[in-house]
Amino acid sequence: MHDTEDRQYWFELGLQKEHAFVTQLAPMLGLDLQINPAKVGNPKAIDFVSGAAGEPALPADLKTQNTPFSTAGRMGKNPGRTVTFNLKDLLHYERLYPQAVIFFHVHWTTLSQSFGGQTYTVPPLNGVWQASVKQLRALVDQDDTQHAYQRRVNDTQGNAKASYLLSLDDLTLVGLLDGA
Repeated sequence: MHDTEDRQYWFELGLQKEHAFVTQLAPMLGLDLQINPAKVGNPKAIDFVSGAAGEPALPADLKTQNTPFSTAGRMGKNPGRTVTFNLKDLLHYERLYPQAVIFFHVHWTTLSQSFGGQTYTVPPLNGVWQASVKQLRALVDQDDTQHAYQRRVNDTQGNAKASYLLSLDDLTLVGLLDGA
């Protein structure tokens, strides 16, 4: 796995995943999404705009997660049904895109991990879930279980220092992929 603290690498990989999502997965799931034209001049702009012709475009963003939070069970969460969501991102969306919809594309490509002599395994999963920024705020206000990133305590690259742990069961399923 690539260094989790290499922000530029993950930023560029995210751009690739956004294009694949909007051209391949969104049409399969009946989602009307386009890459946000503002991203041309501002790569940090929200990923997509959604909506049918003649309707106001709504902002939308993509969170892709391929590696489960294997030790989520230590915090009372099901590792196979838990996604992480950065506090920094929530504050950003609330400030700039309060009407946004956030899509979570979860495709566990790592099903087994070992930490401290213990192996954690999750079942295969590939699907897309969504929530509005308002719904995400309500979820974290109800259960603010967070994970602080130990390697980011003194981070100066702008990486998020903590993430909320969210259950997919609290998000809206858009669709499962590949029969998962």
